[in-house]
Amino acid sequence: ERTQFLSYHEIRITTVSTRVWALSKSGITVNHLEDLKSLSIAAMSGYKYGPDFDKMTFPHLAKVHSKTQLINMLAKNRIDVIIDSYNCFKFNASRLNYPSDQFKPLYTITENPAYFAFSKIRYGKRATELANEFNQFLIDAEKDGRLKEIRGYWINTPPTSKPRPKSK
Repeated sequence: ERTQFLSYHEIRITTVSTRVWALSKSGITVNHLEDLKSLSIAAMSGYKYGPDFDKMTFPHLAKVHSKTQLINMLAKNRIDVIIDSYNCFKFNASRLNYPSDQFKPLYTITENPAYFAFSKIRYGKRATELANEFNQFLIDAEKDGRLKEIRGYWINTPPTSKPRPKSK
C-alpha cells in the first residue's frame, strides 16, 4: 500500500534485527516470547516490535522514553531484559562506554530489511528516478567496497573510534 505514495530502491541498506538483551552474567534464557512474561522488561514507548510481540500482554513491562534510559536500566540491573535493535543497542552501549561483553542478545523478535523511501507526493515522477539513482549508487558502492565501509562505520563500529568514510 505504501508504494502508492512512496518509491523504494531495491538494495537493502541493512537488516533491522530486534532483540531481547540481558546482562551477560544474568543466567537468563529466552527461547520463546512467552518466556518474557515472567521477566521484568523495558522497551521504548511508542515503538512497534512486531505483530507477535505487540499483541502480547507482559505484566512487568516498563515503557521508557530514551535509549540511554533503556540501556542504563539494564546495565544497573534494574530490569531483567530490554528490547532494542541489534545495531542501535551496540552503538548506544558503546557511546555510553559500556564494555561490549557486558550484555548479550538472548532472542530475536524480528528481522526486517531497511530501505529509504522517496515521496511521490513531494517529488512526483522524480521519486522513482531518485530511487533508481540511489539503487545504482548502492550497486556501485557495493562493487567498489564503499557500501561495506559505510555499513562498517555506522553499524559495526563504536561511534568515536575512527573517522567517517570519505565521499567519492
